[in-house]
Amino acid sequence: MVDTTGRVDPLTLTFAPGGNALFERPVKQALGAARFAPAIRAGRKVPTLVSQAFQFRIVR
Repeated sequence: MVDTTGRVDPLTLTFAPGGNALFERPVKQALGAARFAPAIRAGRKVPTLVSQAFQFRIVR
């Protein structure tokens, strides 16, 4: 959930079943640092449910 300030509410984070739990921590850290434009409804900022996919790549 992105709140009215554009920040992700960490208590609302969920992860797809079957994913690797080792990736959850870096995703939480990235989303904690991210800022989004809040949704606007009838001229007011409102919290909004957002789905975000992440891809990881191993670089050697």
